[in-house]
Amino acid sequence: MRQQPERIWTMLIDRLKKYFWMAVIPALLFVMFTVFADGFGTGSIYIILSQCMIPMAIGYGMCFLMSIGLMEMSAGAQVILIAVIGSKLSLTYGIPGLFIGCMITGLVLGLVMGVAYTTLRIPSMVISLGMAMIFEVIARWIAGFTANVILEKTVSMVGKAPYNFVFIACAGVIFLLIFYKTPFGFHVKAVGNDELIAKSLGVDPDRTKFLCYCMAGFFFGIAGILQTCYAGQISVKLALGSLDMVFKPMMGVMIGLELNRIYDNLLVNVFVGQLSMAIIFNGLLALGLPSTAQEISTGFFLLAVMLFSANRERVGDAVRKAKIRRSGDRAVSKASNR
Repeated sequence: MRQQPERIWTMLIDRLKKYFWMAVIPALLFVMFTVFADGFGTGSIYIILSQCMIPMAIGYGMCFLMSIGLMEMSAGAQVILIAVIGSKLSLTYGIPGLFIGCMITGLVLGLVMGVAYTTLRIPSMVISLGMAMIFEVIARWIAGFTANVILEKTVSMVGKAPYNFVFIACAGVIFLLIFYKTPFGFHVKAVGNDELIAKSLGVDPDRTKFLCYCMAGFFFGIAGILQTCYAGQISVKLALGSLDMVFKPMMGVMIGLELNRIYDNLLVNVFVGQLSMAIIFNGLLALGLPSTAQEISTGFFLLAVMLFSANRERVGDAVRKAKIRRSGDRAVSKASNR
């Protein structure tokens, strides 16, 4: 009977340690920019958290795809098209038109992406870039000549604080339940770990990937609501200009997937990743760097994350070998002292 409380206490301490190490990244970034950037500090926390909301919603959708090795470069174009359709419907039907339009459009676009990928058998990055250009043109056609749709203030308020935090909290709970508490979530992890083994165990990889696209569309629908309400309007982009909206969520998810090896909770890890990215962007802005320097820093950061992700096993092997070498040197020194 005494061992049970001790075991619970030990598990609690281990979990707190893991959360501590995950929080180190944004904490260090925040302290660094607070020290070196004028005007950056505790007053920036609200702005940072607000700017995390849209990338987090997109990131939760991209998690399903990136967990099984699929790259989704059309996420920004989908969110813009979703926001344009939802905004157009809100002009006639108000808040219900915005919500229903965004969510149904998101699911439809996810369905289209899933069918296109499973039918055409084209690499995910190639097909997503092609579909991004198509979605951008459709959004421009629906938006009209001005390529801009403005919401009424009574409608746009539903996507601003504190409602945006409520939306993301609900989205996070849905993501957590689907990814960790459903057979589909287990299939996603199985296909992501090894597709051949998953197939031998009775998991249909094509069906799982198709459902991942549909699930991504659901979360892109939430992002569309937040995107159009953030500024009270939505502007259409062409010539793959929507890719700007992809890189922040993608980097946040990459950081989250790496942190997932420390503690398996993508809900928290993606939040830590997106929070880190928001701190970096706001910190660079506080330092007074021009937009070109910010883009260069973003590119270097993206390369660093992808480089570490691609060479994770090599880094791990090097660390293990270094530990073995140090332990061997210690054993030799102890033997020589004797």
